[in-house]
Amino acid sequence: ARSLDKLYNFADCSGLHLIFALNALRRNPNNSWNSSSALSLLKYSASKKYNISWELGNEPNNYRTMHGRAVNGSQLGKDYIQLKSLLQPIRIYSRASLYGPNIGRPRKNVIALLDGFMKVAGSTVDAVTWQHCYIDGRVVKVMDFLKTRLLDTLSDQIRKIQKVVNTYTPGKKIWLEGVVTTSAGGTNNLSDSYAAGFLWLNTLGMLANQGIDVVIRHSFFDHGYNHLVDQNFNPLP
Repeated sequence: ARSLDKLYNFADCSGLHLIFALNALRRNPNNSWNSSSALSLLKYSASKKYNISWELGNEPNNYRTMHGRAVNGSQLGKDYIQLKSLLQPIRIYSRASLYGPNIGRPRKNVIALLDGFMKVAGSTVDAVTWQHCYIDGRVVKVMDFLKTRLLDTLSDQIRKIQKVVNTYTPGKKIWLEGVVTTSAGGTNNLSDSYAAGFLWLNTLGMLANQGIDVVIRHSFFDHGYNHLVDQNFNPLP
């Protein structure tokens, strides 16, 4: 509760709107989502009259690799429907926005997951969310940030996401919810440097050109080397 209070107060004082991602990895024996802790959080948040939008999980395509538990697209869709049913009886959240599934780069397995999710729960979310990473942070060199071949990879990924989304919910909003220059938490002295600005500007331009009007920076603070400010809140180059 104290962590949520601090987070919400920061967003509120900054004139920002908070989207809170609930834990999707609390699972029942049949692999359905265990919503008990989420419901407690929702009730607390409602008691404080916090104006929050909601999401469930982060990069579900990586659950098997990182946590040893796989969740397919149709199951994730059912989980979102369950979350929607939790929100509706709570007056302050009966019309709260819901976003997802916050998938990673649209490789073959990720597209399959998105397809299953959209088939089951595409109408449940207010915007479809995904994340983009340009290059492997373990092997990147500074000149990679200027290669047009690398810059152009984003355009192809946008089209892949749009194709699946428009198959099930034509016209549904698509948001790029997380964009990083390099994976694995970023690369010291590169992802947090002036050089990374070229990839960021490329992202904004391509998304605007393709009609995607929301892009969220990943991360603001204290995660790897992709953040915008240092430990003393000084802006990075």
